[in-house]
Amino acid sequence: MKTKDYVLIDMAETSIKALGATVCIVSLGEGENANFAIQAASPIKRRERLVLDLAPHALYRVFKREGVADFSYQPDIVRDVDLLRFIERDLGLLKPLQSALQVPLDVDQRILGYLVFCEMRNWGRAPFTKEKIERAVDRASKVSDYLERKHAQ
Repeated sequence: MKTKDYVLIDMAETSIKALGATVCIVSLGEGENANFAIQAASPIKRRERLVLDLAPHALYRVFKREGVADFSYQPDIVRDVDLLRFIERDLGLLKPLQSALQVPLDVDQRILGYLVFCEMRNWGRAPFTKEKIERAVDRASKVSDYLERKHAQ
């Protein structure tokens, strides 16, 4: 059985506080496939309690924009309904997600995973502003730094 990485769990919790999104996911994978195992997920603390029921072996299926070279290395806002429902199912959410912000975690030009911020707010309320995207990229950089140190050991 795989042990929990409490540093990644803490990073998910602090990242969600930094952005104020509904959920933060840290997903890591091997190779260039489109499925990454969810290592940590944290809901923001709101008045109505949001409980995540993380399924064993939950996956994050990476969103890739069609026809864009090297897209995986850029943060992107995801509104793909199928992917959002996939995330909802694997996290055990009862309410639908409206959008997500996917930020790559890269070390030495290799993507190790993604930091994903999910939002239940209506898209018209602009859940991912330019400022929030910049903060998300900064948080992803901190997670990538941790992963780089961890892999160097």
